[in-house]
Amino acid sequence: MSFFTEDQAAILAGREVRAAWLAQAEFKSETKRLWAGNTVLDANGYEWQPTYGAVVPDDLGWVGEPVSRQISFRLSGIGLDLVTLALAETEEADQQPITVYMLFMDETWAPVGSPVPVFAGLMQPPKVSRGEIDGLDGAEMSVVLTAENLFFNRAKPPNGRYTSSDQAKRVGWVDKFFNYTPLLVNRTFRWPIF
Repeated sequence: MSFFTEDQAAILAGREVRAAWLAQAEFKSETKRLWAGNTVLDANGYEWQPTYGAVVPDDLGWVGEPVSRQISFRLSGIGLDLVTLALAETEEADQQPITVYMLFMDETWAPVGSPVPVFAGLMQPPKVSRGEIDGLDGAEMSVVLTAENLFFNRAKPPNGRYTSSDQAKRVGWVDKFFNYTPLLVNRTFRWPIF
């Protein structure tokens, strides 16, 4: 069984490849499915809401090395009501899963096959920025939602390593030896002493 269906492989072998980015954000209260198109898209049994090109993932690409990537979604040209909503509900997005898919399209822009997942991560609290006022047009506000790769915190120990509080969380009792662990760095010991 191959990664792509026969229809998707035929599209990839052609001279022109049409694809769209889809984002599934699992907020605490609900799951939002968005894409950068202009109409509601039916794909993979779900309805994907249009963002009219306003929500596109940045920095999405192949790294080629064992590095945890982060991507960001920028929503520009939005009103003050959405800015206040984004600021008020940061806990809605904090550390919640988000998945970015690539969906292949045919010549008529109809979906071909199922969306292919290309990024999975955890959303971080959104950041709001406001540009300079430019004449009568006013300033442009934008909300940036950053998503960290699922592996970004893998090197971090669950409770902080080699401390008394870590020991207490792991085994239920406190070993005071771990209070002295920082003092043992770069020390030389003779063992056993006869």
